[in-house]
Amino acid sequence: MLSIINNSKDLIILIHEIYGVNPFITGIANRFTLWGYDVVCPDLCGLEHPFDYSEHETAYRYFYNNIGFKKGTDIVINLAKQLKSSYNRIFLIGFSIGATTAWLCSESGLFSGVICCYGSRIRDYTDISPSCPALLIFPSHEKSYNIRDFVSGFKEPGVKVHTLEGNHGFADSYSTGYNEDSAKKAFDLIKGFIK
Repeated sequence: MLSIINNSKDLIILIHEIYGVNPFITGIANRFTLWGYDVVCPDLCGLEHPFDYSEHETAYRYFYNNIGFKKGTDIVINLAKQLKSSYNRIFLIGFSIGATTAWLCSESGLFSGVICCYGSRIRDYTDISPSCPALLIFPSHEKSYNIRDFVSGFKEPGVKVHTLEGNHGFADSYSTGYNEDSAKKAFDLIKGFIK
């Protein structure tokens, strides 16, 4: 588990993409600590080394065959329960499969807010009603479904939904889908949401 503790009263639990705790996730964790937060990122994959981006299909299969959203959600909920008494506020921020996991955790009552960045599988869990404010950030283009139709039909109270230009992975500077302008906008939205 990646853990950066600066004795803040506020914690961010960061949930990684299918690749595991890679340089992108480590960089984001460092950014959040510069904003004044403690950060922990459980390694849902449990691997010695994260998957490389060239191993996308292998990483995808590994997640769905060995972890899945149920186990990932259980890991995050248990971690939040362990840490709850040490912090005034706990935010949950996830990217891709981490975003969908964060969305599934949003009903638990453990979080001050949940942020989901390009969680394409959220579309399979529209019955979720978060018990905390939620920020969903989607790309303007997704290969697997029509994002515009999904976003236009999404009307959950307490949930802010934003669509930013780009593809899945637009906030990840190591990804071929990286979009610098949209990444900046996404992190500005995140920073404003967790203030």
